[in-house]
Amino acid sequence: MIIELFCGAGGASEGIRQAIGKSPDLAFDFWKIACETHAKNHSGETICADIGKIGEKAIKEYTNGKPIKLLWASPPCTEFSIAKRHEKNKDIADLIYTPLIWAQNADIENLVIENVPDLNNYDHCKILIDRLSKRFKRVESYIIKHSHCGGATMRKRLFIIARNTDFVLNFEKQKAKSTRDYLTKKREWKPLITSDVYTLTAIKNHDPLNIINTDFICLRNLNPSIYSISGLTPTIATKGSNIWIINAQKTHYSHLTITELKLLQGFNRFFAFCGKRSHQMRQIGNSVPPQMAKTIIKALKLNKGVENEH
Repeated sequence: MIIELFCGAGGASEGIRQAIGKSPDLAFDFWKIACETHAKNHSGETICADIGKIGEKAIKEYTNGKPIKLLWASPPCTEFSIAKRHEKNKDIADLIYTPLIWAQNADIENLVIENVPDLNNYDHCKILIDRLSKRFKRVESYIIKHSHCGGATMRKRLFIIARNTDFVLNFEKQKAKSTRDYLTKKREWKPLITSDVYTLTAIKNHDPLNIINTDFICLRNLNPSIYSISGLTPTIATKGSNIWIINAQKTHYSHLTITELKLLQGFNRFFAFCGKRSHQMRQIGNSVPPQMAKTIIKALKLNKGVENEH
């Protein structure tokens, strides 16, 4: 069996499917809209449930005694992100331990936990690794960049990989794409107005000599920055509207479309997201880029000997 916890819209599921030709047998998430998206795009069973409350009895019912070839978990990362500015929510942070409950009550060969690199700064990470080390032969952690997996964003993630195999993991490095590769030629431009001090100040600070002569990206967050569209896109967050395209003349801006956001995050254009625009942006921003999951699965050699879906 292949099982995914905190599957969201299905970024990791898509990477798994691309790597082995098979979607997870079971995928769990607690957000109804994300579950609808996942079910629309994947053939396995999508279960909408409070994952933190799935105990020993339920785990045994879901697995029916079958061994789990792969358990993938992407617990909420907001409590460990450097962007978190207020007091941590302990209940949400402790969801990081959910895979331990499954490891104690199921026969798992490979376990992958995905989160933000900042998790390394918390005791939660040490506790996870210590407890997994008592259950698995090898427990390793890696920080992997989306761009090294053939992606077009600056996103990087921490992967804790626990397994009962002995071979050395080899992550195949691929050439990064550029933002320009995924931008549509026809787009809606809106005028930058003098009252938009936030954006105009960011442009002035990053281009004081006014030498930028091509369209560029402006990331309008706590630390406004600008980037060339011939390079990588800043990490796409749940509020994708914070990323603007500014024209070379610095007179107009354009939001990234949902199609552009999902392509930049690594989904194909046929992957259908449910909900209104803000819901879709949240799902895309929360997603594991499929190329990253695909890279992990290939390194674990799970693409060998798995029967493809038809």
